[in-house]
Amino acid sequence: MASSAISLTIEKLLDYAENKNLIFRYDRIVVRNEIRDLLNITAEPPEDYKKSQVVNLEELLNKILDYAVEKNLINDTVTERDLFDVRIMGKLMPRQSEVNNTFWETATKGSFIIALFSS
Repeated sequence: MASSAISLTIEKLLDYAENKNLIFRYDRIVVRNEIRDLLNITAEPPEDYKKSQVVNLEELLNKILDYAVEKNLINDTVTERDLFDVRIMGKLMPRQSEVNNTFWETATKGSFIIALFSS
């Protein structure tokens, strides 16, 4: 897979994360750079890229994992693909401090039980 194609796939993954409120607009550049660093990518995302609303997460992750195998970043085993998949998805998850802040804001404004189930 060409680096321009993988850059496009990363953009679609970021769209998915934004659509699911995993990341926000201001997180996009940082998360993009973290994933590009993980994949040793230097190609910039396409300038004329239009955000997509419908994306298949499994398909996107498989393309990224195939790229990682192709570039010898991981071996093509179930275990290594799973572990790398977790590293990628970890870039899309909120930081522990964000989770703690959300929990305690909810707990102090309302019910502790609501905070437990909304975090």
